[in-house]
Amino acid sequence: MGRSLEGYILGIIPYISFEKCIEECLSRRRCLSLNYKQQFPICELNYETKSENSGKTFTVSKGTAYTEMTKWKKVCHF
Repeated sequence: MGRSLEGYILGIIPYISFEKCIEECLSRRRCLSLNYKQQFPICELNYETKSENSGKTFTVSKGTAYTEMTKWKKVCHF
């Protein structure tokens, strides 16, 4: 089961790979996390993180990957 953060969408980008979704989020200052819906594929850029909102809107979402940008900034050296 995947997870997603609901209610904090900064932007939606359809038909994009997971890697490009990460790049898009990293290129936007306000983007702190993302939901990637693999089935469609749809990239949802979030202006909030799970940890910042106490997980109140962090839900089970089949086929969705959630990640925070703090993880990727270290890997990608942005």
